Amino acid sequence: MIIKGGTDMLARNTTVDNILDFDLPLDTVEEINKLQEKGNVKITTIVKNDKKLTLKDQFVIAFTSNLRALADLNISQNELKVITYILEVMEFGNLISINQSSIAKELGLHKSNVSYVFK
Repeated sequence: MIIKGGTDMLARNTTVDNILDFDLPLDTVEEINKLQEKGNVKITTIVKNDKKLTLKDQFVIAFTSNLRALADLNISQNELKVITYILEVMEFGNLISINQSSIAKELGLHKSNVSYVFK
């Protein structure tokens, strides 16, 4: 049975006739053979397309020491959401034009929580 969803494909094999047809590590093959000796073995295989990276996708260039300093601040989840959102919408030259209400709406947070993050 094969189930397709998006770019993923899920194949369920009810039997494994020849385990060597699969590209598996030797220890995995040995484990499957042991299981087959005890009874039936069912295998589920998930096949995914590689996601290609492109410079057209949004990205951030940051100094790792600054990221480490950010991690050391012990910030809340809401604070991290707001910071990453700001990084996402920032344009070349670190230009940004947003308000707290739009951040709250985009992130699904209450306006008061976003206001607290900025204090």
